[in-house]
Amino acid sequence: MKYYKLQPSWSEKVIGQYPQVKNIEYKCDVWNEPKFIEHQEFKKINFSPITANAILNKTAKITDLINVTGMGFTRKLLLSGKLKLIIESFRKDGIQFFESSVFKEDKIYNEYWVMHIFEINFDSIDFSNTNFYLKNYFDTINRLYIKNLEEFLYQKNKIDKIGYPINLFIDNVHIIDEYTHHFFALSNVENGINYIVSDLLKDEIEINNCTGIEFTPLK
Repeated sequence: MKYYKLQPSWSEKVIGQYPQVKNIEYKCDVWNEPKFIEHQEFKKINFSPITANAILNKTAKITDLINVTGMGFTRKLLLSGKLKLIIESFRKDGIQFFESSVFKEDKIYNEYWVMHIFEINFDSIDFSNTNFYLKNYFDTINRLYIKNLEEFLYQKNKIDKIGYPINLFIDNVHIIDEYTHHFFALSNVENGINYIVSDLLKDEIEINNCTGIEFTPLK
């Protein structure tokens, strides 16, 4: 299969106005409320988290994938019910969806969801053709030569214990030929997370005319 990065569109022709979102409404103390969804990352949520609400600009379009950044949406996707159902039809495990209504002027769009992914599929990586680096914030310290998943997880665990700003960074990602998942995510990449779809899922999204989405081919 061929794979693509799925990401929100930045084109004003597609989203109407950039930024698409002018503000975010919060219903809790975003720094001190442990149930706020921002504080839940890469782990399954076993309670009803508090979500945030995106407020769109006046000339922004209502799209199936909303281009939003800020507390409550870090490394998460804000998507319509239609796009949610399509993704769920290709993957049911390792992801959760929580309601997050979208506001535009005096209208409320209730069928929107924050997608929280808690399983990261490092097993998808073709390690022989992917680059790995040890970085200090934005500066590369040195390149790492990692041969397999076991070695990668060992290095990642060791580096994670050191903590910020030292990080293991993945670049020039290749997916193994025999991989069969249609939707998954990789962390430790540019922008913090890559959401990856197969060509079959990409086709399904396009056939259903889902808007606000850009696809970038993986090599």
